[in-house]
Amino acid sequence: MIKRVLLLLLAAVLASPVLTVDAKAVSDLSNAPELRIRVGKIAYTNPAVPLTIYWAKYEQGLYKTVATPDEVKTYPVFIGAYKYRNVLFENDKTIYFLKYTQYPYGDIYKLEMPSKALTRLTFTGGIDGFALKNDSLYYFTGSMTTEPGVYRMPLDGKKPAVKINPAMLDTGDKSYRYYFGSADMSLPYLYFPLLRQKWPAAGEQYIDQEEVEQDFEEAVSQYEVNDSDYLGDRDADIFMFTERDEESGNSYLHLYNKGKETVRKVKDWVIEPVDILHGWVYFTVDNEESDKGGLFAIRPDGSGLRQVGNSDLSASYYLGSIKGYLVFEHYNELKLMIVKE
Repeated sequence: MIKRVLLLLLAAVLASPVLTVDAKAVSDLSNAPELRIRVGKIAYTNPAVPLTIYWAKYEQGLYKTVATPDEVKTYPVFIGAYKYRNVLFENDKTIYFLKYTQYPYGDIYKLEMPSKALTRLTFTGGIDGFALKNDSLYYFTGSMTTEPGVYRMPLDGKKPAVKINPAMLDTGDKSYRYYFGSADMSLPYLYFPLLRQKWPAAGEQYIDQEEVEQDFEEAVSQYEVNDSDYLGDRDADIFMFTERDEESGNSYLHLYNKGKETVRKVKDWVIEPVDILHGWVYFTVDNEESDKGGLFAIRPDGSGLRQVGNSDLSASYYLGSIKGYLVFEHYNELKLMIVKE
């Protein structure tokens, strides 16, 4: 199934008052062991099992790719002026996606195959993204504002959506949710730290943030962290983020497994998280001075580093996983790149 959860990136603790931040939580990076990256050439093969994948090519249409051990073919499903994105499905019969008539007027549709029966599930517009979770559909609006809205509705759309706690789509592990903080003006350099805070006791229940006394929070990064630099799997209790010292060129890979942190220093490579699957953390590396790079996997305890793919796989074009394979959109051509986990 393609069921990648899109993460709601909350801005500055939902614009609540500045909290007390524990700077001591930042890891000591000076003693971090080095993780040596050696890039080879991985030979791609067609998947060993049949795969049916629905996906969207920006400003072109919605497509269906059928991959077998013998061949990989792509067919158009909908072609037109509409913009399709955020395609998710749990089987090859029912597909959910965002359809834009004109940005930001996006709504969620359900597509039944092979009849191509199309049902519009929302009529609100302005939906930034959605996820499939717990037999429900979670969507969010205003994700880059200080007042994001997160809603839960049944997969058939027959009952009204319920507004829930926005932290429920923010990434984290079983203990903490992670998010950006405002710039730390007390330091000699400017950076926007990655912060963490205990998960709210209210669970999914929506509570007006102005009425809640905020819990103690702590910073976990020493350098700036961007929205593509962190990734968590709360169910697996694994979290990771990467930060980079631009002056030295060193990147730091932070891995959290059931609350235990492991830090690795990576010289001369830029790291970008891709996914967390079956006890492995996947990330890409890129060398700014050359076209070298690749897709790698590592255990959350820092062991088992292995190369999975080449420099033609980008975290920005990652679609999700299905039956033990990672699926990437080709950055230019109308095709998918499919690699074994």
